[in-house]
Amino acid sequence: MKSSCTLKDAVSPWMTASYPGIKRYLKFGTEKVFPKGAIIISPGVRCNDLFYIVSGNMKISLVNYQGEEKLVSIIGTGGIIYEGFPTGDNSSSIFVTTMGNCHLVKLTEHQLTSLLEKDPLVASDIIKYLHLKYKMLLSLYQGLLFYSPPQRLCRLFCLLSDTFGEKQEDKLMVYLRLTQTQLAELLGLSRVTVANILKDMRQKNILETKNKTFIFSNKLCDYCQNI
Repeated sequence: MKSSCTLKDAVSPWMTASYPGIKRYLKFGTEKVFPKGAIIISPGVRCNDLFYIVSGNMKISLVNYQGEEKLVSIIGTGGIIYEGFPTGDNSSSIFVTTMGNCHLVKLTEHQLTSLLEKDPLVASDIIKYLHLKYKMLLSLYQGLLFYSPPQRLCRLFCLLSDTFGEKQEDKLMVYLRLTQTQLAELLGLSRVTVANILKDMRQKNILETKNKTFIFSNKLCDYCQNI
């Protein structure tokens, strides 16, 4: 659903798009169902294969030298994971894992190179994915530069509402299975800060949570603008 929030000028970190060029070649790929927590791509490892998500959600994280992991983005059903470059030797800088059972189709580097050479629609899909990821990362950086922590959290909920929300009378329902820690990582905040913002919103009757659903009153945008 579309939100009228004036802060909604960015790309959601929960990236959704369609890739019709790639989708029509999935029958040539290798299918597999991965359990929750399966590692698909590791930092420092060369991976030029492409993964199409038939069902499930994948999370993209950054990991430091101490092994601390921070969530950057989530890609859901119908999305792709591609962190390589045809015939390139660059190693991955990200950590890609499954958030639950995920049904994936893998196109190998050789298959993808062949498709890129013969079908411009496949190349267009790859460019779309890279551009979407660039805009998403730019949006996160924009939030760090220009918005206060409460505004960044409101902005995130407005973005996510397009894919995971619906309006019921005067309330906005956002169906998410993200923890406070995951919300904090997506925004570059501490979990305590996110918890305090959510507490303030509850005290002002802007937010209630029920069965892992965030329910916002119609005062959300006013709160976001005036905080």
